[in-house]
Amino acid sequence: TKANLIVPLEEIATEQELDELANWMLPNARRLTEYGEHWMGICNGLDVRALYYNRSFLSRRQLAAPNSLDEFEAIVAKLSPSNQERDPNYFTFLPDSRRLWAWAIVFGGGFQEPNTHSVSVNSAANIEALAWMQSFAKRYGTDALAAFRNADQSLPGKAFPLLPTQTDSEIGRYVFVMDGQWRIRDIEKFAQSRSNKNLPAIEFGVCPLPNPAGGKANAGWLNGNFFVVPRGAKQSRGAFEFMKFWIGYENESAAAKTCAAGGWIPVSRHVIEHPRMIEYVKEHPLFQVFLDLARSPNQISYPNIPRAESIRREVNQAVFRCMNDVKLSPQEVLDSLQTRWKQVQEAGAR
Repeated sequence: TKANLIVPLEEIATEQELDELANWMLPNARRLTEYGEHWMGICNGLDVRALYYNRSFLSRRQLAAPNSLDEFEAIVAKLSPSNQERDPNYFTFLPDSRRLWAWAIVFGGGFQEPNTHSVSVNSAANIEALAWMQSFAKRYGTDALAAFRNADQSLPGKAFPLLPTQTDSEIGRYVFVMDGQWRIRDIEKFAQSRSNKNLPAIEFGVCPLPNPAGGKANAGWLNGNFFVVPRGAKQSRGAFEFMKFWIGYENESAAAKTCAAGGWIPVSRHVIEHPRMIEYVKEHPLFQVFLDLARSPNQISYPNIPRAESIRREVNQAVFRCMNDVKLSPQEVLDSLQTRWKQVQEAGAR
C-alpha cells in the first residue's frame, strides 16, 4: 500500500457494490484480500489443505481416520512403534517444516494480533505446535528424516508420495499426507491406472487436520489466487466487472462450470451450492471435505501485515532448524523471532 502499486477497489466500485459483493462471498475468500478497511483485490479461487490417508491400508489394520490428535498419535504409534521396527520404505506421517502455519491454527494459535497489523509468533499454542512437529525428529532421528525427505524430491514427476509407485505395493511413502484439493486428480488417475492394469483397487480418504484438546476443529491454513488492479490501469472499471464475472457474481452457472472443469474451490456458497458443483462433488466425493473446510472460520491465511513475505520465510526457516536440531528449544526459537519482528515493526512505524 505504501508503494501505491495496487488500486483499492473502493476507488473503482461504490460502497453498496462492495457491501453486496462481501455478503455474496465466503468470509475466508473476502479476508484474503483485506488490508485494514481496504479491498486490495478479489480472491478468485481458494486452496485448502487437509489430511489425505490410505484408507485401504488402515482398514486392513482395523484403523480409521482420526477425529483428534490423540487418535492420530495412537495410529502413528501403532504403525511406527520405533525407528528400529519401522518399515524402512514408508513413514506413517511426517510434518512438513513449511506447515507450522497450519498446525499452529489447529493447536489454537495464530500469527497476527487480532484487529491489528502486529505479528504474533510465540503464543503458547504456536510453541506447542512446533514442539509437536519437532517430536517426530526426536522419535525417528534427524538423519533418518532428512534422508527420507530428500528421497521424496526424486520421485518421478514429483508424484504424490501417498500413492504406491510399485504395482505390487499397497502403500506409498506415507500413510497420511497433508496436501490440497488438487491431489484428488492424482488419486483418480492412479485409480484408473490400476483398473486398466487389472490391479486391486486401493481406496484413499481425506479428513480435516486432527486437533488436540483445546485446539480448533476444521482448522488450518488456506490461501488462494487473486485479481488485482495495478495503479495506472486504463480500464479499471472493466477489470472490476471481469473479476465479478469470473468468480460468478450474478453468474453462478458459468463459475460453477469453470470450477468443476478445473477442480477449483469457489469463493461463494452460491457457486458451491449450484447444481453443477453438486454434480461435480458426487463424481469426486473427496472434494466435499475441502468445500466444507473452505467455509470454516478456523481456516486462516498468512498474516495481512507489512513485510508478510519476510516473516513467512523466517518462520519457515526457524521451524526447519527446530526439526533438524532437536537440541533447540521451540519456545526460545519463537521468542527470539517474536523479539526480532517486534523491533522490525517498531522501526518501520517510525
